[in-house]
Amino acid sequence: MRTADPEGAVKVLAGIGLTDTQAGTGEASAALGDAEPERVCAELVQAGIGVRGFEVASPSLEDLFVGLTGEGFDVDG
Repeated sequence: MRTADPEGAVKVLAGIGLTDTQAGTGEASAALGDAEPERVCAELVQAGIGVRGFEVASPSLEDLFVGLTGEGFDVDG
């Protein structure tokens, strides 16, 4: 998510139980797990954190395959 207060956002995200929280220049991120994006965004706004952008990343097909099978595949040869 993009915000003017990434450190404050990370505190709110961790406070609602999200993991892998990180703050960067003008942005913060966390692993949503089972949390609903709408709830997360609402919690941030209620805490006074201005949200300039919010993105939910989806895993790639390869990531899903590896997660299900436990092994990747090579396409080099």
